[in-house]
Amino acid sequence: MFFTKFPTHPYACMRIGTTGSRHRDCAALISYGYLLNLLGMTNTTDVMDWVFIEQVGNDIDRMMKEEEELMETHSYFPYHVDMSLVLKSAYSATANPHFFEWVHITRALLRTSKSCNARHITESRATDILANAACLAYAYSTT
Repeated sequence: MFFTKFPTHPYACMRIGTTGSRHRDCAALISYGYLLNLLGMTNTTDVMDWVFIEQVGNDIDRMMKEEEELMETHSYFPYHVDMSLVLKSAYSATANPHFFEWVHITRALLRTSKSCNARHITESRATDILANAACLAYAYSTT
């Protein structure tokens, strides 16, 4: 975190040792960022209008708590797992299986190779998640 804040520090080259621990076990959160980038959305809440499944919404609510330091630039949040500040990350794919599935099905339908190779985590509501993802992918593939 120190070298992120001070990238011109003489020892900033040491930062390479921490890049592997930055956002460890935050696959759902990182996937969300990839989806927003793919769809060209700048506001993080714009994609919420496309969530039609309660379980996906519940996963989003679980991740986006205001009291978290998620958006703080100079926070230890990206390293919370490796610093043992939590037992289990609330931003992992296994903690948010419906959301993770929805994001990667949407991205796979938009022909993103990374999402075509993503793990399939849940069987629950698979048909509904596919239909919801298809709506979003269709809307953004035609614009």
